[in-house]
Amino acid sequence: MKDEYVGYHRFGENGDEWGSFCVTHLTGRDGSDAYTGYYWYAGYPGCTPDSEICGPFDTSKAAYDDAMDF
Repeated sequence: MKDEYVGYHRFGENGDEWGSFCVTHLTGRDGSDAYTGYYWYAGYPGCTPDSEICGPFDTSKAAYDDAMDF
């Protein structure tokens, strides 16, 4: 199943854009659900992230909405 909110998006509103962010899904390093969920971070494709990673969120849409409210 394709998740339409996973991937890179542009910050902005009313046609004014000022950067990009990525929504991604991560699983706990030890295989537990402790950190499993959707996260977002500011940055451009192929570059080092410009912010700390924010999350976890239960859905990719929740991560996307939080980034857009940032």
